[in-house]
Formats: sequence, C-alpha cells, structure tokens
Amino acid sequence: MVNFATLGYGDIVMSENRRLLGALEAANGGMMFALTTGFLYTILSGVLERYWDEQIGQKSESKG
Repeated sequence: MVNFATLGYGDIVMSENRRLLGALEAANGGMMFALTTGFLYTILSGVLERYWDEQIGQKSESKG
C-alpha cells in the first residue's frame, strides 16, 4: 500500500528481489489517481453543464 500511494518507503523496505515491483506499483498508483480524477471531473462537468442549461432555460422562459 505504501508503494501504491506513492508515499515512498520510509521505514518499510522491500526485499532486493521486489524493488522493481515497488517502483511499478508507485507508477501505477499515480496513474490510477490521475485516471480517477479525470473520470470524476468528466462526470461533474457533465452534471454541472446540464444543471446550468436547465437554469438558463428557466430564466429565459420566465423573461419571455
């Protein structure tokens, strides 16, 4: 979990045979964070755009 969160090793040291795996896990953790952030941004952007379109539509109907 330390590697996946890209926090570094600190006092937890991996064995010599698995150090490359630690670097790959850290890179995977960074990519998963970026993927999740992009996914949530896309969903939130769509929801907010729909909400704003509805609000603008209601304002134009009440004026016209």
